[in-house]
Amino acid sequence: MAYALAGTIDIDLSTEPLASTTTASRFYLKDLWPTDAEVAESVRASLTPEMFKERYASALAATNAGQNVPTTNTVTYNWDPASTYVKLPPYFDGLTMEPGVVENISGSARTRQTR
Repeated sequence: MAYALAGTIDIDLSTEPLASTTTASRFYLKDLWPTDAEVAESVRASLTPEMFKERYASALAATNAGQNVPTTNTVTYNWDPASTYVKLPPYFDGLTMEPGVVENISGSARTRQTR
């Protein structure tokens, strides 16, 4: 919206005016932007705990569709190798529950320079 008011996207909204009047008045984004206190008051006036309780009371209610999703009893995700939607990331290849041995880095540009 600020860029539309300025009439360009080639503007630094933090330092340049959005518009100027013929009387040399300049209007900056900071003149239009609400303060933190104004935002907090607007939120306080429009959101109530009752509203959330009313709207989300049934969010966790069981539905037939939700109860019929096939699951497994495995500890980790059961990756489907035939899936074209969710793939096992390659950085998990060879990953074990036990950490490997920490070794010195050799052959890097930095280790070659210090020799």
